[in-house]
Amino acid sequence: MGAFIFLPFVYLAIIAFIVTVCIRSIIYKPVDPSRGAWGFLLCFEVIFTVIAPAIGFLRYDKFGPEIPFSTHHIHVIILLTFLSSGCFWIVKMGGHSLKGIMKQVLASGIAAGIVLCVITAIHFGKYNLNGLFFPLAGFELLSPFICIFILYKELYNLYATPPSAQAFHPGVLDAPVSAVPLAQRLVDTRSIARAFIMAVPFIIAVALLNMAAGGSPDAFIKAFTESQDFVFSKLF
Repeated sequence: MGAFIFLPFVYLAIIAFIVTVCIRSIIYKPVDPSRGAWGFLLCFEVIFTVIAPAIGFLRYDKFGPEIPFSTHHIHVIILLTFLSSGCFWIVKMGGHSLKGIMKQVLASGIAAGIVLCVITAIHFGKYNLNGLFFPLAGFELLSPFICIFILYKELYNLYATPPSAQAFHPGVLDAPVSAVPLAQRLVDTRSIARAFIMAVPFIIAVALLNMAAGGSPDAFIKAFTESQDFVFSKLF
């Protein structure tokens, strides 16, 4: 029984590791696949982008009257979650080989996932702490917060200049991004901004798919507002 007391500290250490590695990947350079940190991060990416959402959706209404999503409209959240997760994994496997419209669609899918994670993390409010202090009962409650960093790391690296560009910008990729003058940073920030703009039609497309399956036009909003005892519950 005493061992369970340390679980929140273990979980906090895992969260700190994920956030630190993701931020370092953005401001310095991507994690080297030959290092152990890459393997650990990959495992946690699987856990928090696939396993945690699946567990969360399976038991979201099993813990009393507090229900984070409307039972009638949760399907649109499930659809958007796993479509954005799929975009993340395609990008992770395809990397810089992706081009054109396919790259833009996948980037907008990841951006839509980030938007969903931000909204959901705010919506969970005080229950984020429940996920930390009672990880066995609800570790997935912190999944949206963690996935903000995981998804943005992959979106950022998608538009970072590939190693082959070093021939045209010698020395730039050898230095930390923070040490490189703004004009020389090899990251397409306009495309990242465009991905967030295109996240809106991506979410609309998901809503239309949900409507085609019998959902309501405002299911995405009602999924949050018709919940019980969460931040956006009964907002309208």
